[in-house]
Amino acid sequence: MTYISLSQDAQGCLLTITMLIMILCFYNTIRSLMLVRNKPLICMSVALNVITFGIFQMMEMHHVYDYAITFSLSIYVLIPTIAALMVLSIVLQYQLYVWQRDNLSAMSIKEAFDRMPTGLYFETASGIPVLANDHMKRYSHELTDNPFAGYEAFMRSLGDNDRLNIIRGGDEPIVLTRSGKVYGVIRNDIEIAGKRIREITVSDLSSEYELTRKLEERQKRAGQQNTRLKALLGTIEYVIMNRELLQLKAALHDNIGQSILIARRFLLEPGAVDRQQMLSFWRSNIRHLLNGKPEEWELPYYVISKEADKLGINMKIIGRLPEEEKYIRAVDSAISVHLGNTLKHTDANQVTIRIEEKDDRYIISFLNEGYVPEEEITERGGLKTLRREIEEAGGSMELASGPETGYIFRIILPREIS
Repeated sequence: MTYISLSQDAQGCLLTITMLIMILCFYNTIRSLMLVRNKPLICMSVALNVITFGIFQMMEMHHVYDYAITFSLSIYVLIPTIAALMVLSIVLQYQLYVWQRDNLSAMSIKEAFDRMPTGLYFETASGIPVLANDHMKRYSHELTDNPFAGYEAFMRSLGDNDRLNIIRGGDEPIVLTRSGKVYGVIRNDIEIAGKRIREITVSDLSSEYELTRKLEERQKRAGQQNTRLKALLGTIEYVIMNRELLQLKAALHDNIGQSILIARRFLLEPGAVDRQQMLSFWRSNIRHLLNGKPEEWELPYYVISKEADKLGINMKIIGRLPEEEKYIRAVDSAISVHLGNTLKHTDANQVTIRIEEKDDRYIISFLNEGYVPEEEITERGGLKTLRREIEEAGGSMELASGPETGYIFRIILPREIS
């Protein structure tokens, strides 16, 4: 029984199986050549491919009634041969898989470079390419909108591209694309076997850049909260000092009341009271009443200076701040507003307050270490409240900003001439 005596369907089935075996043999041959395996196995792959191709051609000619080949194939030889070719092809495919898994080849190195998450390119000093992985080609399209064309062309396109936003320049630039991707480019010269090789490494830094940006935002918010906490601590200190002062005044009030009671009893029963002790008690109370000048810690300027220290700002005062009771609160508020604006709008760590004493007025100027707001200052919130407070104290406030005038913030208060 021969191949020709089979039905058309049976012939077509055998022909299809043989064609699949031929494709597998062809794949094994190409794979063996790419992996540069030993010569016997390469020859075996080629031989299997040739035998399978020959059998396929004879079967196809008989199938289409091309009798250029009159040799009739016995199915008792044909079917075992096809089965043997199939088994050998599968065994060879498995051997290729095992060898590729357990050994390194030139193809293995290329595949390893292609799987790296960074773009890599190497070329000789004369510009001859050595290796470029797949990521390098893709990153070149994203960064320059052109195919990768070598070291010099890539770096030139990178520098002249208006589509990129340069985050950091220099020898290791970091660029931001319009799609929001961030890439870092590193150039390096290495020496291999006495030859100088130029290298380009391109890394996708999008996730790291986003994390850094979020960290900076959180640090900024933390700094603002820290500033508020420091200001709150200063306010708490001021409240505690006021409470202690109130306790001192209450104690003095109790002492005066006790002195009056002792004096009343002395007038009613002179012998029941020690006269010298009573006089000493009265002298102590009168001395506290006559000492009406407040201590340094009782003035709001002391509290605001301590608050500036806690905020990390050095407050430089040139001149003498007004000590009149009716001005202390207004001047203290002006200093507080100036400190708050300095923290909010500048990175300065020092503020300067200059006080000029004219014949009939105080001129208090607040300097901001050279910072000039670009837009006109709008009085609202603290500034609006401060102006009302200054005017209620009988003074005036000047506030202006611009390229020509610069930054002007001063208050003018009437001065009593003694």
